[in-house]
Amino acid sequence: MAQIKVLNYMLLKEYKETNNLTLQELATQFGVTGQNPRQTIRRWVEGLRIPRVHFMDKIEKATNGEVKFEDLVNGYKKKQVS
Repeated sequence: MAQIKVLNYMLLKEYKETNNLTLQELATQFGVTGQNPRQTIRRWVEGLRIPRVHFMDKIEKATNGEVKFEDLVNGYKKKQVS
């Protein structure tokens, strides 16, 4: 019998891959600007940094609730423990 992996949250990386999005497309969706928005998104996707609170709200809205505040925090914490 095959095992089913149940996730309680969706990481930003999973959202990116599931929707076949580039780092630039995510940056545009989330309103990330500046010198290198792709670098900022890459750090969030890889769990190296956690987005600031105002971006967490934008991320949740842009993903239609698929990636929530808790998902970002849990994904970051999981990465730090690994």
